[in-house]
Amino acid sequence: MPNRLHKLTTLAPLAATVLALSGMTATTTFGYAGSAGGPNTFTSLQAQAEEARDTDPLWRTVYQDYTAPVPHRQAVLRLDGRTAKRPAILQRGDTARKEIALTFDDGPHPGYTDQLLDVLHACHVPATFFVVGEMAERYPDLVRDEIAAGNTVGNHTYHHISLIKVNAADDAAEIAACGDVLQQITGKRPYLFRPPGGQSDLFSLDAAEAQGYTTVLWTDDPGDYASPGIDAIVKRTLHCARPGGILLLHDGIGQTIEALPTIVDALRAKGFTFVTVDQMLREQKSSRSLPSPTSHYSTAIL
Repeated sequence: MPNRLHKLTTLAPLAATVLALSGMTATTTFGYAGSAGGPNTFTSLQAQAEEARDTDPLWRTVYQDYTAPVPHRQAVLRLDGRTAKRPAILQRGDTARKEIALTFDDGPHPGYTDQLLDVLHACHVPATFFVVGEMAERYPDLVRDEIAAGNTVGNHTYHHISLIKVNAADDAAEIAACGDVLQQITGKRPYLFRPPGGQSDLFSLDAAEAQGYTTVLWTDDPGDYASPGIDAIVKRTLHCARPGGILLLHDGIGQTIEALPTIVDALRAKGFTFVTVDQMLREQKSSRSLPSPTSHYSTAIL
């Protein structure tokens, strides 16, 4: 099992390729809406993950699966040859359809998620929530509320960890632990995954694909995590909106909640309709077959 340093040094060019799919660079700094709802920056969560192995029964059980001897680990991952293929990645929807998918990362957050759901309900707009496993475990009713309102819930790792900064076992365990939490809450296994910050490499993409996930990136990011102001969020979003777009927004940001009605009204006035990511994925799969792979990092759905 490669260690973190080996993983980063050997896969740096490949990681850069994946980041390029979403217009990012390896030096991009991403925000995280913490439990208090304020913006924060990525921190190294390796120590936190190690501590959690001793205190969190779910995390300890999952991590043991992914640090087990290779035959057992392969059985857990159900590695049946799929990892020899490129991982399934959704970066955008069908550009022939004037549709856009609103996605919200990093929740759920009490006092914010419920307000966000109220706004979406009032605007008659579905959305896709990529939730953090430990947050979902703390606030399962908010996840159930998201589902009950007709939204889609996806996996955003258990600790909101940067997957290119940890070892391969942590990659797989982070994804699996969040999936276990969501299955316990909703009764269904999620199949959409978004890596925190969009940061992925060979190991994390393969781990997600082996567990049955499509990795979802985005076309547009107004940087709402930094709370740049309501007007800035609105202007950046409307400037970038395009058919088949996937908009990255964040749960836990008050300015995003306030900006949302204006964004929805303006996009509707331009003729856009709103869909969930899974609806976008179904439409693409039904409208055409997947393109032939050109590399391990080719997007499965363009």
